[in-house]
Amino acid sequence: WSEHKNGGLSTATGHMELRLRNQGRVLYLAAHPDDENPALLAYWSFHKRYQTAYLSLTRGEGGQNLLGPQLGEPLGLIRTLESEAAGRLDGARRFFTRANDFGYSKRAEEALEIWRPLGVLEDIIAILAEFRPQVVVSRFSPEPAPTHGHHTAAARLAVAAFEAVAHQPWAPRRLVWNRFGPPGLATDVGFYCPLLGKSGAELAAEAHSCHKSQGFGTAPEPDLSWNTSSTWPACRPAGICSKISRWEKPLPSTCASLTAAWLSSTMPSWWSTVSECGLGSRPRPPRWPTGPSS
Repeated sequence: WSEHKNGGLSTATGHMELRLRNQGRVLYLAAHPDDENPALLAYWSFHKRYQTAYLSLTRGEGGQNLLGPQLGEPLGLIRTLESEAAGRLDGARRFFTRANDFGYSKRAEEALEIWRPLGVLEDIIAILAEFRPQVVVSRFSPEPAPTHGHHTAAARLAVAAFEAVAHQPWAPRRLVWNRFGPPGLATDVGFYCPLLGKSGAELAAEAHSCHKSQGFGTAPEPDLSWNTSSTWPACRPAGICSKISRWEKPLPSTCASLTAAWLSSTMPSWWSTVSECGLGSRPRPPRWPTGPSS
């Protein structure tokens, strides 16, 4: 845990102590560094005191840059640092995969084809194995929609990873979609953090404003209160367990074997369109942890 900008080392230590008593874990997943929901991340981190993380499949190197001439990989580095700065404010750890932000895409199929999805799927599975969230929340829906193709592709890979590890003892219990507006499961994200002396709306605004290269700058919303989510039909009806007894015995495996097992057991229709896109030549999968993460 790094020193918190708002309260210094003593504040960070106070939060660390409180979180040691709460082993609930939740992972938020989207496509780009600025796709996160800082209000929800701050609510989980500082009000519910869950171990919270944000997984951005790309580093945003295909986006715009309002601060300077850097594009491509240099911009990806800038946006990575902006995301990590936001994480120091909303309390969520940051993860990324090998997926490349190649610019705007109208179709999820195009994004999956260029990303070489098995490699990205292996990265997601490795992160699930390391962080071991009990609930995964996708920012976007896997269903076709008039949105960035990266968004839909990210949601589809979230579903694929969720199903691929379903038989593991550390598998997430639920996968939900963070939609904005009814119908859905409503969560009141309005709160006040006495350790920081700030409201959730203030924390969310400060975190969101860290994405300066994208022109973000947000004032606190006093009426920020509700978020909604929907549980996909394939998900198991379970939630977050905050007790220390949640630890399970690790089950060593490999990302590649889990991916292959999932592909052999179920093949979504949207996957068939990219099944022959050079998936045999992909980087070596990340190493798996040998025990519970700290």
